[in-house]
Amino acid sequence: MTRDGMRLGIFGGSFDPPHRAHVAAILWALQSGEVDRVLVVPAARHAFGKAHRAPFAGRVAMCRLAVQEFADGLVEVLDLEGRREGVSYTVDTVRTLAAQRPGDTFRLIVGSDIVADLAQWHESAALMALAPPLVVPRIVENAPDEALGLRPGALPMLSSTTVRTRAARGESITELVPHRVADYMRRHGLYATTGDPT
Repeated sequence: MTRDGMRLGIFGGSFDPPHRAHVAAILWALQSGEVDRVLVVPAARHAFGKAHRAPFAGRVAMCRLAVQEFADGLVEVLDLEGRREGVSYTVDTVRTLAAQRPGDTFRLIVGSDIVADLAQWHESAALMALAPPLVVPRIVENAPDEALGLRPGALPMLSSTTVRTRAARGESITELVPHRVADYMRRHGLYATTGDPT
């Protein structure tokens, strides 16, 4: 449990699997001075119908392995979307967290590459009021030099799709994911035979 007055960053996503850019985004958020702790929230049922390749429990486990280097209490991985029926709408998650943690405030951690899509999210106005975005700059592929994502300090554009594709081809993923995540993937045979070109 957090104490009253804590500033919490909510970092949601498929995390299928979590990779080094996810870890870097958590560190960026913590070092921004805008949040005291980060809550990592894997999606159980994606709001836009995106299919998950790994089961929910596996993605939660990989997220917990990915953040083990952080000091105790700085990062918490929550399985609350897996305990709720229906689509995993972020606004519902934030409302649940706000009810569970009265007195705390929330920021929604998002990459600069998806800021333009936020208006399409379920009850986006309510979501932005409950948890104003904390935008992590990311490099945007094929963007002009003046684009937001290409400014100094932007995080690399690494995707879970790239990790899955390389794993399916039997290629090394050690530079893409934390070593504990890579070990978990190997032990459980995740993504090993499933191509994912999209």
